[in-house]
Amino acid sequence: MPVTSSDKPKLPSPKSLAALADYLAMGPARSLGKLVALYKQVKQNGSKVPPPSVSLKTITKWSWQHGWQAEVRKYEAGIAETKLTEAQAARNEWRGLIDEAKAELRRCLEEKEFIADRVKDLADLAKLEFQILGEPLVDAVRVDANLEVTLGALSSGELKALLADLAGESDSGDSEQS
Repeated sequence: MPVTSSDKPKLPSPKSLAALADYLAMGPARSLGKLVALYKQVKQNGSKVPPPSVSLKTITKWSWQHGWQAEVRKYEAGIAETKLTEAQAARNEWRGLIDEAKAELRRCLEEKEFIADRVKDLADLAKLEFQILGEPLVDAVRVDANLEVTLGALSSGELKALLADLAGESDSGDSEQS
């Protein structure tokens, strides 16, 4: 049986491809109706480049003929994959920086150069690390003298006591050296 022109899939026209690109760029809130409304506004504003179409019927036909919904799924999957890759790279970079900061804080503790501000720095680093890992934001981070991190609510009194304990360990270490 010979193949007729009606049996061949219709290739997208430049106008339908432009409309698809605009449709994809609209993001998750996209709709054919919103695309047509945008095109009508562009036409009304007298743009030098006319929109591909201001007809909902035409846009709907292009969407159906050329499988725009499948294109949306592929497009969004590509975006998700790109975002995941970028997030993983950023996470790895931050983890490296956090590990370096932890090592510096450990060195300060070992050399009795421990200052209360450094406890806050470590707590901030721990919060950041948990945020990067996608953990829910924690109310507080406890950091003990061994740089062990505990998550949970930390009252201002507990924070003062922890800082006093750490300051006492640093002071006692300094007095032993004298």
